[in-house]
Amino acid sequence: MRLVNTKYDIEIKFEENLIYVLDIENSEVLVSFMQNLWMQSNGERGDFILSENEREFKIEKKIECIYNPFEIDINNKKIITKLYSDMEEVSKDELYEIESEVNTVIVKYLDCLSKKFDYPVDYRVDLDMKGLLKMYDFKLQYEEKDFTSKLFSYVKLMHRICGIEVFVLYNIKSFIPQNITEKFYKELLYEKIFIILIEDHQSESNMYEKRCIIDKDLCIIDIN
Repeated sequence: MRLVNTKYDIEIKFEENLIYVLDIENSEVLVSFMQNLWMQSNGERGDFILSENEREFKIEKKIECIYNPFEIDINNKKIITKLYSDMEEVSKDELYEIESEVNTVIVKYLDCLSKKFDYPVDYRVDLDMKGLLKMYDFKLQYEEKDFTSKLFSYVKLMHRICGIEVFVLYNIKSFIPQNITEKFYKELLYEKIFIILIEDHQSESNMYEKRCIIDKDLCIIDIN
């Protein structure tokens, strides 16, 4: 899989077991890069093309931008919407008999309830399973942990539930202590998640990183 920026001719080839670090020293390029990725990850147009074997993907289906890690929400709308859809599908495919029993009981209840009034009352006979599930306010359970653990949990859930394959993090090294960066990388790579770290300054490298520098003069320097 590769991500290409058509405006600045920047190409990122994702490789297993590598974290891609992009040091952007030119502020104009930094803003353009981050803004366009953000727009496209939210379904708008931009300067990026994500593809694999000549097949182009919709960026909003594959890429998640995390520019402020303190705002991440394990139970955000995207995750919960997909959770309800998955639960509805499992209910129809694997729990059909139980779903039918539930529908029968509910219809019986509604029929008895409607007869308690001396004016005509109508209702839907078919069961809206997703609507029923929403009544019970399903959410993902997670323990409040340290910052790095919460970030990893969020990335893992977005990957497993929503199918996000590429996560773009901005200046994340400023928030993660150097002594646990390697562990954090290992956990991400074990899940086969692709990561782009955007940095506005050069930081210390490690063995898991593939680094590219865009300097103030727009020269692109590939390192290791």
